[in-house]
Amino acid sequence: MCVSICSVFSVLSSPPSHLRGQQVQFDPGFPLILEEVSVVGAEQELGIILDSALGPEGSVYLAEAYSNRIIALDAEGNLAWQSGRSGEGPGEFRSLYRIAIGSDGTLYAFDAYGGAISRFSPDGSFVDRRQLELRFSKMDGLVATADGRIAIAGITAYQPAGDAAVHVFDPESRYVRSFAPPPTSLNPMSLSYSGAGTVALTRGGEVLFVRRIPYEIYHYSLDGVLLNNVIEAPFEYGFTADDAVTITERGRRIEISRPETELPFFSAPVPLTDSTFLVPRREGESRYWDIFTLTGRPVATTSIPGDWGVALGYDAERSVLWAKGEYQLEPVLRRISVRLTSP
Repeated sequence: MCVSICSVFSVLSSPPSHLRGQQVQFDPGFPLILEEVSVVGAEQELGIILDSALGPEGSVYLAEAYSNRIIALDAEGNLAWQSGRSGEGPGEFRSLYRIAIGSDGTLYAFDAYGGAISRFSPDGSFVDRRQLELRFSKMDGLVATADGRIAIAGITAYQPAGDAAVHVFDPESRYVRSFAPPPTSLNPMSLSYSGAGTVALTRGGEVLFVRRIPYEIYHYSLDGVLLNNVIEAPFEYGFTADDAVTITERGRRIEISRPETELPFFSAPVPLTDSTFLVPRREGESRYWDIFTLTGRPVATTSIPGDWGVALGYDAERSVLWAKGEYQLEPVLRRISVRLTSP
């Protein structure tokens, strides 16, 4: 599993607008052909991007740390609008953390401070803010359905949601149900630091949940019905959530430490077609794309250049994969033109 790089791109003082995809080849059998790579967002001077979402008509949305702003780009990577800032008023955030986009263009933004969801119209105007009925010690992902419901992958101690990893709320942000198993752990406190896993919606509006530990993928209806067999990745790591963090209790004080060796990390699934999806995977400095079918079959795996970062969505109309990564240590997006072949 390796990327064959026929020639190394020159180091430039500013990001080039286009890099030829023919200089990179995916592993044999991988059902994507790379055609061109564009570097996007350098002129925006992006800060740390905490979350991202691909919206209707190929638009891209970013949640930026510290400035608490939401940045919207059109399908070509041009700035469409910016909204949000630090504060506690309408459209402001103390700790902007997760975002999701509905099929009607409504944007949902979660503020980790206070646990509320703010909604923005397709042009970036603030609509309202609603308090969630559950509080999360760890929120890993947020998606929005066509009818205004939201699903959250995260860890909460509130019952009856405390023993599950995915939680559904109605269009008024009222709690409805929970399902999907959290990672394996002997100490429940470990889950608050390691997280539950990631979540995405299929093209049909169903839930894909990637369980963080072990690497398993679940396909559910929004009613919590398991639709297919559990998809087991062809990689075994042999660790639990307890290996991701060491928790030591000293009287009333709790000390947290993490292992020196970084554990594998799996990002949110990216639907490619009605029947296939891609999962970004990171192992140390190495990055991979794994493709699966909804029926549970692993299709193929390839490694990718490390600075491509994490795939955030696939624009099927334009055959473009978006990824958030780096260029010369600065945060950027990559607009990756690909051609799908039959898996």
